[in-house]
Amino acid sequence: KDAEQAYLALWSKAFDDAVAVVAPATELLKHPSAEHRFVATHLLDQLHLVASQRSLLIALEDEDLRVNTRALLGIQRGADPRVKKADLFERLEKLLPRYPEKPEKLKPTVWPWTEFAISKELVADALPPNLGERPPTRLIPYLSHMGTHSRVSVLGTLAKQDKWDAP
Repeated sequence: KDAEQAYLALWSKAFDDAVAVVAPATELLKHPSAEHRFVATHLLDQLHLVASQRSLLIALEDEDLRVNTRALLGIQRGADPRVKKADLFERLEKLLPRYPEKPEKLKPTVWPWTEFAISKELVADALPPNLGERPPTRLIPYLSHMGTHSRVSVLGTLAKQDKWDAP
């Protein structure tokens, strides 16, 4: 019934067998409570397994921005190439419109240290490292939302193209 207790139960099980906890944590992503979905997302990120990162893709589509943001922060640290080859980039594109233009703080979930500041920049900055084999021109519409470092990186990538097209 309590999200923090659910997290501790999953963490305890993961301490002995991390792989075995991916399925119950993924199942918890369907819980009606955003707090339960948040702790499941938090634990799935902590596992750093390909299977748990695949489950983070599900959390990116959650109705609660706190759950989305927790999954996004996990993916920003570096998604496995096999997860990147999935539809991670497209999921990030779908997520971008849900975030505010200017930074806003989200109410903490479960723990007081989970108060996140969110904006479109947070999502847009996750697009370049997860572009995969897509053409870099896919990033052009998102340049205005990216932070300075990401914009410079994308512009460098665009400049290195052998063939230039209309975009």
